[in-house]
Amino acid sequence: MQAVSQLSYRPTTTAVHMLPFMRVLCWLYLAAVTRTQVAAAAAAIQAAGILSGEGNAGYDAAASPGQHWEMFFSRPVVSMPALFEAIVMEASKVRAATGSEDTAGWASHATQQLLGLSGLLQAAAAGAQAKAAELAAAMPDELYKHGSCEPSWLSAEAPRAAWRQLAQGCVQLLSCLLQPSERLQLVHQAHLPSFEALLNTLRDTIRHSTTPVAPGVREEYAEAASEHGPALLATAEEEISAMGNAGILQVASEAIAAGEILQEGPAAESVVQLNRALVFQVERVAQQHQCHELLYNTCDLLLAYGLLDEGRLLVHMKQEVQESGGQLSAGSFTYYVMQRWRANGELVRLLHLGQQGFQQQLQQFLSSHPALLWMSQVQSGQISQAAGTLATAADQEQGSMAKRRRLLGLCRLAARAASAADPATTRTQAAASAGLRQLALQEQLQLPVTTPLTPAQLASAALQKAGAAAAGAGNGSGGAHAAIAAVEILALVADQQQSEQYRQLWDRSWLSVLQHSHVEQLCSIHAAAKEAKGQPEDFKLALQATPLYQALLKAAAALADVSKVQASLSPNDVLDSVANTLIAKVQQKQPADGAVECLRDLLTEASRAADPILASA
Repeated sequence: MQAVSQLSYRPTTTAVHMLPFMRVLCWLYLAAVTRTQVAAAAAAIQAAGILSGEGNAGYDAAASPGQHWEMFFSRPVVSMPALFEAIVMEASKVRAATGSEDTAGWASHATQQLLGLSGLLQAAAAGAQAKAAELAAAMPDELYKHGSCEPSWLSAEAPRAAWRQLAQGCVQLLSCLLQPSERLQLVHQAHLPSFEALLNTLRDTIRHSTTPVAPGVREEYAEAASEHGPALLATAEEEISAMGNAGILQVASEAIAAGEILQEGPAAESVVQLNRALVFQVERVAQQHQCHELLYNTCDLLLAYGLLDEGRLLVHMKQEVQESGGQLSAGSFTYYVMQRWRANGELVRLLHLGQQGFQQQLQQFLSSHPALLWMSQVQSGQISQAAGTLATAADQEQGSMAKRRRLLGLCRLAARAASAADPATTRTQAAASAGLRQLALQEQLQLPVTTPLTPAQLASAALQKAGAAAAGAGNGSGGAHAAIAAVEILALVADQQQSEQYRQLWDRSWLSVLQHSHVEQLCSIHAAAKEAKGQPEDFKLALQATPLYQALLKAAAALADVSKVQASLSPNDVLDSVANTLIAKVQQKQPADGAVECLRDLLTEASRAADPILASA
């Protein structure tokens, strides 16, 4: 305390203006501080006094320390910003020396220096805030609105730099301290207060700045918790663990569970100690400044030691949801929790939120994750919506045929289970069935592709395989099956009959089927049967064995299903158009050898077989 006696202080301003400095004096005289702490604070005040006197007529920078102290206390408007600058310099010296000293006890000495600087700065800031409150009560509203009473220098870069240096110095020093008691003291008295003050100044700068916020301020506010949170939580866990070993946690927990109001005794002391634990202070700061990761990890720490259950996390989320009017924003804590659980694969825990009062928010979050949203919709009885969501999820699944098949199967099941068979649900069910059939055809084609293909891609691949077989580069029957598959694939597609790509693939598919049907061979069979007076049934069986006959029946069945959800589609008209195209093609190639007559017989027979199928549409 000897440094304080060097003061030569004369009141040159009003008591209100001197409030910050009176708070500094009280701290120096009354706080339970060590000589090292006082020396560090005194050095900062002396340095601030020198900075305050620079440029002042009659001031001698080489004068005695007493003059520097007098200059500091006599010029508040200049001295307070100078104090921040001085603390930055003193804290930088401590940080520069950290880890470079080999002498015993240097870490403890550095700790006391940081504690002294932190205590001084906390006292000055508290005084400034008290001053602002005094002026707010005394000054007219208009003046207050214009910021006349605001301690604006608390949100400037100088105080931010001071708090930043102190907080970073604490993080740097913590790893060098061997004694848990020293680490705990440093965090309780310096690190956490500096971290909280830094967040406060950054937030106030962002909120109240009338000019564009300086570059880096928003980023620093968002990232400060990542820099300081791990060290704070590590020390908090160390403190809780020590309390557990000392039996404090058990005694306090039992007293709290019993609901007793204790005034004195070991149980009351244990409850007080627990309530003052660092972890609860970190939780408070994290909640106030929306440090989502730090708040989550704090709740996890409380849960790990049995101090609180998972309800603590839900309390924070429910409070936030109430304040936001039930809406979920991407920057909210609730969104962070949901995103964290989804990323970590904790899907049961995530979906359970729907039964814990967060159904609306959960579905808002899952709206961009349809592969999970449908589960929440089923959980809440929204079966029709779940069917539509499953259809979307199946469309988005591009990496696995098995996953898409599972989603489509669930989609069809949900559509069937929906209480209201509305047109949209019926359409969804039909689309799911078509999708499942397309996957089955893709597997049957045995293509060198393991991911789901679009109908156009699948039809093109089937036509390529059919073309290779027709050219003698593959199995002949396999080529015919591929051509039939291309027809069926395209017939299953709704609402695409008018696209140019669809029409081209559709025509190519039927021509490929015609090519593999070998109409000339069929004509020979027809002629031979007539010449030998064979039975008509022989020719009928030959017709039914052709790829063209089979393709026509496959197309009829697929078009009948599609017409149930696409009212504008007429399967008969589509098939009549196909018949006309094929007849024209045969007439062009074989106009006089009975091929057209043979083809007409084939089309007529196929039409008879397709009538019952189309009648069910």
